[in-house]
Amino acid sequence: MRAGRSAVDVEPRKVVRVARVARRRTDVLDAADAPPAADARHRLLEVQRSAGNRVVTKAVQRAPVDTAAAQVVGPPAVRMLRRGHTGEDVRHAQDRLNAHGAAPPLVTDGIFGPLTQAATTQYQRTHGLSPDAVIGPRTSASLEGPTDVGGSSGQAAPRPTGPAPGAVLRYDTSAYTITPPSSGTTLATLRAAVQAAQGATPPQLGPTVHVQGVTPGSQAELHLWNVLVQMGQRTRWGTEADIVTRIGPAPTRPPGPAPVGRVTVRIDGQGNAVVTLVAAGPVPVAPAFADRAAADAALLALGFASVRDGSASWTLPQLAKVHAAIAAVPAADRAALAGVDLVRERTLTNAAGEPLAGLFSHRAALAAGATTATRSASLSIADSAFAGDGLSFIGDATRSGPASAHTIVHEVGHAVETKAQRDAQFATLQAQGAMNAEVARVNAAVLRHNAAGPAAFAAARRWTRAQQGQARAFLATVRTTSTRVNAVAQNDDPDRNAAREAAARTAVQRRDAARAALPAGHPALTDFAALLSAQDDWLTAAVARAQANATVHARRADEDVVTGGGGRSQRLDDFVAVVNANSIPPLTEYARRNWPGHPEEFFAEAYSFWRNDRQYLQTNAPALVTWFDGGGHRR
Repeated sequence: MRAGRSAVDVEPRKVVRVARVARRRTDVLDAADAPPAADARHRLLEVQRSAGNRVVTKAVQRAPVDTAAAQVVGPPAVRMLRRGHTGEDVRHAQDRLNAHGAAPPLVTDGIFGPLTQAATTQYQRTHGLSPDAVIGPRTSASLEGPTDVGGSSGQAAPRPTGPAPGAVLRYDTSAYTITPPSSGTTLATLRAAVQAAQGATPPQLGPTVHVQGVTPGSQAELHLWNVLVQMGQRTRWGTEADIVTRIGPAPTRPPGPAPVGRVTVRIDGQGNAVVTLVAAGPVPVAPAFADRAAADAALLALGFASVRDGSASWTLPQLAKVHAAIAAVPAADRAALAGVDLVRERTLTNAAGEPLAGLFSHRAALAAGATTATRSASLSIADSAFAGDGLSFIGDATRSGPASAHTIVHEVGHAVETKAQRDAQFATLQAQGAMNAEVARVNAAVLRHNAAGPAAFAAARRWTRAQQGQARAFLATVRTTSTRVNAVAQNDDPDRNAAREAAARTAVQRRDAARAALPAGHPALTDFAALLSAQDDWLTAAVARAQANATVHARRADEDVVTGGGGRSQRLDDFVAVVNANSIPPLTEYARRNWPGHPEEFFAEAYSFWRNDRQYLQTNAPALVTWFDGGGHRR
């Protein structure tokens, strides 16, 4: 629908976008042995939609989360443990209770609270021990014995090849902190914890688990099993996460930082898990710029109109991350950044005051009667976009980048999706502004005509009867010419432009012929000179106005071509058609919560995966890889 358009004023079509929300995971470790809190809780920021098509706003939030996770420790208890005790020996006892199927599973926080007490009593009852809720020598020896909880570890199961065929793993964008294993932790201890998770009620892991990409028996293998123990939760079934975590102890001679690696955790819909060391070492660091001038120049070369500090200032490492992320975007897509300002903000919020990590916005406007349209666009990044870079990555063994790359390219995706529509809307406004200028010229010509006409006909009334009779045909053609020119000036149907202009020019020709037929020295030749000149100027302005009006209609038609249902872009409609035809579920929790009402967020998420983690997208939504590869998002 078009609203607010007239000969002198036009308002752009309203296009509404949605803010992307923060994603946060919280595990609560309670002093009274509270059970593990639910895994990632994603809070949807409802979007305040603004009226009019002057403003289009998109934003995306990715928030890092510190997750307190279970730490498995070594030596068995050597003291009598009872409620109220704390320490590593309590933590180890909790771990062994979990290995024997404690229900609910205990948080191994080293605090002997009521849940640990209940689990101890239940274990003692089922193993022929005195149910006194005290872990003494007999209970401790029994806990250290073999377990039989069902299921199997990855070492004893067939080696999985990945997610089950047809199963889509939702990408978990949370940032996780993995607590490293304590000194004395062994593979046997960790496998026992995994078996406990497999045998829990309900099970926290499926029957098949595996770690890969490491040397058997190595510290890296131990650390990957430790990751599985901490991330193996039922709430994470059907997900994939990319984390940066320790894969070995810190060296002591000489002392140095602990080695880290990029690890992918996949847990399918049945709880079967694969933990893969994608690559050793931290996420590759983008080459640093020598100074701010060099950084700005490099980003302007990628298409941005400007690089600006807003409420926060860009750092050189942050600019390097943005440059690296966008440099991986095809040049044809980077064209969507033309006229876009890159802005650094400390915080970003939506209309409801909820925090955002990234925001793409654009505006096009034409004031009432104005002859020049204006437009602006910005891609803004907040502090929170970079906060998780030390804990997460995105990509695979071939190419990976910091987690912030997902946010950055997501916003570029919004720019790409709206590019054709933004340009078409602005072209319509420009055409309307040009028409407004022609309307002003027509109005000026009408004023001159309306001033010259009464003066000319007043003079004619003073002519002699003979002169009036000689000019009768001429005066009739003058009146007809005004009528025909007015029809051109008032016409809003481009299909009638040619016929009405032809009629007006014929009228002018007949008027001029009648004027030429007047006797020499007839007063009409001077008395009507100003009116005829005004008619000629009016016709010239009216034709230009009709042509400008035809251009407005053509630009509106162009806008309709790139606009789909509900005022959103045709590119987005095409994306939705591919998703629906192939029954592709939303690939992130954020996309899911915005589907189907705000499919542009699914588009932006998928676009970011296409550029940042092609392997993930190929595995879970191959039809989208084909669509993006074929340039469907640019049509």
